[in-house]
Amino acid sequence: MDTVAGVRGRGTIRPELLSVAGDGEGRASRPELRCRRRSRWHNWSARNPASEYAYRSFCWVFNGACGVLRQATRKKKDGMPTNCVAVGYAEIRSSRAWNAACVVGFLMAAMSGSCAAFYFGEDVSQWLQAKRGVCFTPSCLRLATRIVNTVDMGTDPCDDFYLFSCGAYNLTGTAQPIGDSPDQILGRVRTLLTHWALEYKAPTQLQVSASLYQRCVSVTKDEIKGVGQLLRFMREHDIDVHKHEPVVDPLDVVLKLVVRYGINTLFELGVENHLLIVRRRRDLAEWAQRRMALIKNHSYEEYLGSTFTLLGITTRAVITFMVGSVWHTEDVILRLFSRMKKDDSTLVFFNLTERGILDHPAWRTYLGHFWNRAAVKGAPVAAFVNRIFRDMTSVAVAQYVAWEVVRQLGPFADFRLRMPDESNSYTEERCFRAVYEVAGLAPLAVVMAQDVDADAILSAAAFLEGLLLDVGATNVTLQLLDPKRLLAETSVCSASTTSSTEDGDSGSFFRSYIRSLMAFRQRELDALESPDTNSGPEDVLSYQAVLEGDRLTVPTSLLTRPWFSA
Repeated sequence: MDTVAGVRGRGTIRPELLSVAGDGEGRASRPELRCRRRSRWHNWSARNPASEYAYRSFCWVFNGACGVLRQATRKKKDGMPTNCVAVGYAEIRSSRAWNAACVVGFLMAAMSGSCAAFYFGEDVSQWLQAKRGVCFTPSCLRLATRIVNTVDMGTDPCDDFYLFSCGAYNLTGTAQPIGDSPDQILGRVRTLLTHWALEYKAPTQLQVSASLYQRCVSVTKDEIKGVGQLLRFMREHDIDVHKHEPVVDPLDVVLKLVVRYGINTLFELGVENHLLIVRRRRDLAEWAQRRMALIKNHSYEEYLGSTFTLLGITTRAVITFMVGSVWHTEDVILRLFSRMKKDDSTLVFFNLTERGILDHPAWRTYLGHFWNRAAVKGAPVAAFVNRIFRDMTSVAVAQYVAWEVVRQLGPFADFRLRMPDESNSYTEERCFRAVYEVAGLAPLAVVMAQDVDADAILSAAAFLEGLLLDVGATNVTLQLLDPKRLLAETSVCSASTTSSTEDGDSGSFFRSYIRSLMAFRQRELDALESPDTNSGPEDVLSYQAVLEGDRLTVPTSLLTRPWFSA
């Protein structure tokens, strides 16, 4: 024992130990395994001197305790205790038990300290002095793990704001995350927040959204700790916090933020005199799974109601999209729009899958008179499908594309709802109440993802162009719009884009933008008919603006971008 302890203390391996075949009691010592273990101990102790010191202290205490126990229990050959008389044997026995309990308690404390030193190494003092990060609970640690893993995969920390800030924040349970220790997870979160999230005065749109995310995660349990900071943050960015009596036009505030942070807009695609506003392409499988999960846990009345209210879509458009939302998967939709034969198997598929949805009372409420015109009461779903999509034209594709954009808003548009299977939904509700309901619709411009570069936009345009060509669409044009460039190049609004004007009349900035957009369309989209004369239910992602007697459809994507790009 002394030899082995000496070897451990010096951190070396004596050569003669490698030739020992046993320990004298018939047990194999496995010298090569001992050598490997001691080599690992040597390497580890060299890197962790604090842990080595703790281990030596533990060994010293353990050996001393064993000696005390041996002295207390050693007997003579005749069975009588040493240094004790027979009449005091009972007292010695009780004293021995008390001493043993004290020694065991001391050993447990020493082992805990040594294990902590072993786990944290020489950084234990720094770890104890550092701030623990944003949370302590296991559920928050799981959320932190998810955030860090997502960032490691190369996505934006503010991408899918719903999922990160509230969707996973209210997970319950006591199990620690598997893999990294809580210290490592919180350390990575601290690094993440230090790198991305700043105070409410943030110079870029990515840091603004990260700051808003940080305000969201500060909402915990029964208190809304971040509301005061959130309101101050909004006032710094001229965001109106009075929901019912707005002092500033939200569109004007939104456009100021868009231009201030240099957001690249999405693209306008003109197809046969119809303008489509489309976000860039993302993994359809991932979006399909996410939308399916949201639709499964909510009724269409809740899900689409909040989405349409958020976008300000008219009742006629709601009816159109409710018809289009009969199908859950893009596969069936694309088969229809590709003019594939609607054979019996396809019709049976619709009939079996969608009968329960169409019979839901909420559907009849939303469809209204359109239901009575298009569908016969009691008719199979196949007849309903044939009646609506009798002629698959590019206009139908336009409706589908716009509907896809609406459905891709799922994680964002669902902020007013709660998941029925979540027991702690109050956390989610309070979180979004602090972010959205306090300030109304204006924060939509603040919750923005990373910049969309030209390559990504052109890639999305190529994807949509291929889809349109498959259904025989012609006269496809593509225009990339940048609000800042429009305001700079258009002379009609040069006098209204100064810094003094931004702080002056609330509507001047937005009116200047409308003028520049009208001039741009007159200059570069003269091949297409005016979108004002061809506006229909498919032009839902837009804002109808009236300026000095002129009507103009302003794409919503040029104002708020209320979806999150990958």
